[in-house]
Parts: sequence; structure tokens; C-alpha cells
Amino acid sequence: MAQATTADGQSRRSDRLVSGVLWNWAGIGVQLFTGVIVSPYIIRKLGTERYGIWALVFSLASYYGFIDLGFRSAVVRFSAHYYTRRENPKVNELINTTFFYFSLAAAVLVCLTLILWRLADRIFRVPPALRDEFSLLVLIVGISISVGLNMSVFSGVVEGLQRFDISNRIRIVIFGLRGAGWFLLLMAGYGLVAMGWWSLATSVVFFLLYLLYLRRIFPALEFSRRFVTLSMFTETVSYGLHTFLASIGTQSLDQTPSLLIGYFRRAADVGYYNFPLRAIQYVSQAITNVGVVALPHAASLAAEGRLDKVASLGIYANRYCLSLFMPLAVFLTVYGTELFAIWVTPEFARNAVYLLPPLIAGFGLGQAAQFCTGSILFGLGEQKMYARAIVGEAAASIVFMVVVIPRYGVYGAAVVAAGLMAVTRGCIGPWILCRRLGFSFQRYMRSILAPPLAASVPAWLALWWLKRWGVLGKNWSELILAGGVVCALYGVTALYLCVSRDHRKLLFSWAGQRLGRRDGSQRHS
Repeated sequence: MAQATTADGQSRRSDRLVSGVLWNWAGIGVQLFTGVIVSPYIIRKLGTERYGIWALVFSLASYYGFIDLGFRSAVVRFSAHYYTRRENPKVNELINTTFFYFSLAAAVLVCLTLILWRLADRIFRVPPALRDEFSLLVLIVGISISVGLNMSVFSGVVEGLQRFDISNRIRIVIFGLRGAGWFLLLMAGYGLVAMGWWSLATSVVFFLLYLLYLRRIFPALEFSRRFVTLSMFTETVSYGLHTFLASIGTQSLDQTPSLLIGYFRRAADVGYYNFPLRAIQYVSQAITNVGVVALPHAASLAAEGRLDKVASLGIYANRYCLSLFMPLAVFLTVYGTELFAIWVTPEFARNAVYLLPPLIAGFGLGQAAQFCTGSILFGLGEQKMYARAIVGEAAASIVFMVVVIPRYGVYGAAVVAAGLMAVTRGCIGPWILCRRLGFSFQRYMRSILAPPLAASVPAWLALWWLKRWGVLGKNWSELILAGGVVCALYGVTALYLCVSRDHRKLLFSWAGQRLGRRDGSQRHS
């Protein structure tokens, strides 16, 4: 009987994991809407200078994440831990304590925003005619991100309870509203400031939706001053300290290049750097959202003392992320110039497309192939060495960028960012995890990298052959044909080279159940 109960628990956990992964990937299309359709439209409607300002403001405001101090990661980890152990009062203590902290932090950020509102146009090389727009956008976006801080508590608990279906439904709605709103505002003739106000409005809706759904999935939720405790604050700070260091490093790595380019070069160069970076980042972040699933799953395994399953979780989660990233890597390497020329403008393609090879390599090895490794380390509470490595990467990035950007421009920035990402997150992170688990580093890396790379070979050869024999990417039809060939050929190959037999059965079973329910509901109606 106990064995049956254990088997049922494992089955439910596997179902939750696969369902969570699939829901995370379901949000890819909506996130790509912003990158694929809205971003080129923003460039055309606003112009290169204003687009550069848009990217610069969000890079600047992203540093607000430093005040997180690792609390959100602690919320995900500890809510999973306490919920698994049926300790609902502890979950309430966690929510109330961290919400109190984030409320104070948001107030501090609003004050900081009011200061930056008056100073930002004196720091960066913004054309005089655009300084008023730039300053007002700094104010609006800063307040928007400050408001979003409180939302991070509720979203963290929802993810800690492994309700990724709810989390991604909310994200799909908000990303869709935000992208569609920007598109319509630009179409109606509005500019940067109106887009900033719309970002603020969607952030408020984001916050309210998470609170509404948390009340539904956690009926024991209570808000009371008695749940705000120093002991919980100390516990989350103790865990979050190293998370905070990693957050500083990650934020610095993501945003420092744009700020340094804005300082040393023109605002237009910020746009040239950010567009290919964000295009790859949108896809890789959407794919590696499975890392959000891996963190609470690893925490639950650790709470049950089942560390033997953690290495397998890392291998398969990372391998599947890299498998989804590879079609993009293949396509952009062969047809990147043609895509950017049609997608944005030929002039923009000439100034941005040569950044793709280093960025693809860096994100492939450091982000797609190993993001889940970092999430698992956080889920196990073993992030100390990893956080230090990320901080070291950030420090090295700043030093190299200051030297490289004035001499080699945006290409130098891309090479530095990609190289450091591949070394630190692509190699050092998995080495730390394997050392913690007593697992072979060579086996871990080979199991993750070899199948997706092998599966990509037919797709590489097919695209090169298509281009050689006349499918040159001169129009959208030819690009769509090439993309369809990559997805079809790689998808079939990867399904059998990259996906394990058990996971294929589970995937087919999950899809069959959903299709069966849909057919049944249609017959019933």
C-alpha cells in the first residue's frame, strides 16, 4: 500500500512537472509576439534614436531588481518546502513577512525614481530634442517596476505551489495585452510616454491577477501583522543573501553593456546591440522558463530526501531547453541577415546581424543548456559558490566592457558577454552541481549537449542546401519555407534523439488525454 502511495505521488509529481513545462512553453508564442512583431514595429515607428532610448530606460530601471535581495527566490523555495510539509501557517508567515519588506522597498524605489527623473538626461548621451521624453519615461517605468515588486511575492508563491498553469495564463494575458497595447498606441500616433503609461497599467493588472488566483489555490491565505516575524525575515535573508549576489551579477550582465554603450557610444548603438540580444533573449528565456519549474521541484525532492533524482532532473530539463533553442540557432546562423533585412530594415540588419554568432553561442551554452542547473542549485539551497561565480562574471564583464566598447564597439560587447556567459554559466555552474551531487561532470555535460547538437546536423545541412539551390530568403515566403524545414526536420530528429522513451510516452499520453477531452466536449456540445 505504501509503495502504491509512493508510486502515485511520483506519478503526480511527473505529471505536474511535465504539465508545468508545457504551460511554460505555451507562453512562448505570446512572448515572441513582442519580439517578432512589436519590436520591429517600434523601431520603424519611433526611429533608431527613440528605440535606443526605450531600450536604455528599461536597462536602467532593471537595476531596481537589486533591491530584491534574493527574497523572491526564497519565496519560491520556501513556499514549496513548507507546502510539501503541510505547514500552512509557515506559508502565511513567509507571504506576510516578504510582502512587508517589498512594500518598504517599493517606497524606496519610488523615491529613487524621483531623483533619477531629474538627473538621468545629464548622465547619458541623449539628443537634446529627446531629453524631456527620456526623463518622463524614466519616471513612468521606474514607478511601474516599483509597483511590480509586490507582485513578485504572490507570483513566487504560485510558482512554489507548482501551479504553472495559472502563472502562465496570467503571463500570457499580460504579455499579450502589453504587446498589443504598444502596437495599437504606435499605430494611433502615440510615442514613448504613452507606451510607458501602458506598461504601468499592465503591471498593476499583473499584481491583482496573481493575488486573486493565490487566494483561490491557497484558501488558508491570511494577511495579518502577527505573521510578519523577524525569524522568517532572518531565514529568508540567510537563504537570499547568495541569491541576491547572483541577482546582482545577472542584472549587471544583462543591463551593463547597454548602459556602457549608451555612455561611450550613441543611443542608436544601444538599439543595434539590444535588438538581436533581446530577440535571442526572448526565445531563450521563454524556453528556459522550465527552470522556474525545476527550482520548486528540486526543493520538493530535497525535502523528501531524494537527491538521487536531482541529476536526472538537471540533465533532462537542460537537454530539452537546448533542444528547443537549436532550431533558432540553426535558422539565424544561415538566414539571419535576410531575416533582419525584411523583419526590420536593411540598414538595421547591416549594423546588427553580425552580433548574432557570438550571442547565439553564448546563450546556447550558458543559458539554454544550463539555466536549469542554476535553478536546481537554488532549489537545493546550494547556490553559494554559484552566486560568487556570477558576481565574478559580472565584475569581469564591467572591466572588459570598459576596455572593449570604446575600441571595438557593440561587436566587442557581444563577444565579451557571450564568452563570459559560456564559461561561467555553461561550465562552472554544472561543475558545482555535479560536485554537490557526486555525479560525473563529463557525463552530465555530454548527456545535455550531445543529443541536441547531433539532432541539429540534418537541419544545418538542409538549410545550407536550400540556400545554395535558390531559397535565398528574399521574401517572407522563402523565410517561412526555410523555417518550416528546420522545425519539421529538427523536430522529428530531436523527438527520438533528445527525448527519453518514458518522456515520449508521457508526452503522447498527455496530448492524447487533452485531445480526447476536447473531442468529448465537442461531441457533447
